[in-house]
Amino acid sequence: MFDLRLTSEPLYYDEHRQPCYAVRQEKGLIESQDNRLLEAALAEGYTAAVAETLLGWIRQQVSRHGAGRPLDILEIGGGDGGFFERVRDLTRTYVNVEPGHVPLSGAALERLGDDRYMCVRCSAEEIPLPDESVDVIISVASLDHVPDYRRALAESRRLLRRGGRLVLTLNNRRSWWKKILSRTDYLRRREEEIAREHYFQWSFDECRSHLSEFIPVSEMSTTTYVPFVPKAWRYLLPAADALGRATFNKLGANIIAVCEKPG
Repeated sequence: MFDLRLTSEPLYYDEHRQPCYAVRQEKGLIESQDNRLLEAALAEGYTAAVAETLLGWIRQQVSRHGAGRPLDILEIGGGDGGFFERVRDLTRTYVNVEPGHVPLSGAALERLGDDRYMCVRCSAEEIPLPDESVDVIISVASLDHVPDYRRALAESRRLLRRGGRLVLTLNNRRSWWKKILSRTDYLRRREEEIAREHYFQWSFDECRSHLSEFIPVSEMSTTTYVPFVPKAWRYLLPAADALGRATFNKLGANIIAVCEKPG
């Protein structure tokens, strides 16, 4: 376990010696999330295929930023820390900021023994690390689970070194199929269910505007141009993503963005 310099004393250490801080969050915690909306998509592999595209893109962004040098990386809402495995070779230190209580076993427990990895149980609104202490911050579909995104983005700006990157993905509330379904009872019900576990939903333009208040956006687009359609998605998704990125850049289901702190 590397010597992580915390700027305040934790409330306690859990059974795995992870430092734990007060978390004031009513929804969005990993242990209370309900996957009912994704049951069919999970079962058929659609969710995993989409995640593979997003995580591969994030790995590419991290690698590009490092340009061969090891990086100090922080992940917001990293669950059991699985993404560390994808960037292990790029990492000097890796801090997983996870507010929820995640049961750990197998590979997740082994990660705690890696000298480069540490999990801190705290909120992204208040991270007990020194100013300008990380090179890259990763947020994979997690910022919308933070009660106060403004405080979380201000913390990200504080923690990033000059020239450092915030790399994130978020759901797009204005994908092309949501535009088609707007004002329907189906979409209204679905958005109500999403709101039970998320604090906000942004469109592409809203995301750019809110991020830019804190850290300049250097790159932004969307991906996932086909919704879950049983069986058919396997054939439609690759072609639709290639076409969508070229012609409908703001209308995919997932927003992907890179923000860079001026250096």
